[in-house]
Amino acid sequence: MKRYRLELILAVTFLSVFFAYCYFVSPGPKMTRNEVAEYVGKIEQGLQMPEPMRSEFIARVRAWGEADDGEPVYMVNILHFNDQAEMHKAMWPGLDIQPAATGTATHDIYLEAVKPLILPKGVWPAIGTRAQGMGTLNGTNFVGFFPGFDAWSEININRYRDRRTVLQLFSDPSYLEVMPYKVVALRLITVPASLRFQLPDLRMALGSVLLVVFMGVGWLLSTLRSRRERNVTGNVRPFASPG
Repeated sequence: MKRYRLELILAVTFLSVFFAYCYFVSPGPKMTRNEVAEYVGKIEQGLQMPEPMRSEFIARVRAWGEADDGEPVYMVNILHFNDQAEMHKAMWPGLDIQPAATGTATHDIYLEAVKPLILPKGVWPAIGTRAQGMGTLNGTNFVGFFPGFDAWSEININRYRDRRTVLQLFSDPSYLEVMPYKVVALRLITVPASLRFQLPDLRMALGSVLLVVFMGVGWLLSTLRSRRERNVTGNVRPFASPG
């Protein structure tokens, strides 16, 4: 047992870290209506958003929270970074923020403030993409040429462990303080979604399978050789002198 003491310590440590992380990112119990009402009340107190968008946002957040299924949430964000003219139109009377010169830089202000809020909650970006564009054409879509639904900048998907985590973020006063930077910086569509399936990069999956097979075959061959060598050694009689 002492011979494998280090290996056992490492195995226990690694398993503990693995299971602790799995627990950390796993969803909790479904929210009650009272919990949802509490979160929504905090959002209403600190939310800076013009009408009628504000009332519609509150209603949708409340309905979505009350329909909690206890599963992880994949937040799909489709972004268009505003230019100066678009940011100026997005500003509303009474809003007290200092946007940067571009929508990208203004959104960076939002991101820098939000990162410390989401990392402790087990939120991570599952997919981050940048729209390729149509070259000289001012658009990004192959299909769907509707006004306001073209010329996207990025499409990103963030994983939240459950709906409670989303509402905890939305109701955080620090988040509500910087949320207007996002509203002004972007033309944005956000869709909460449930995961149907997720495939890894097939190159990595194939490489991993081949590596496991290679190591397994190598271990098997090594074991067979060792047994063969022991059998050969055991069958050889030591030389005995006559007489």
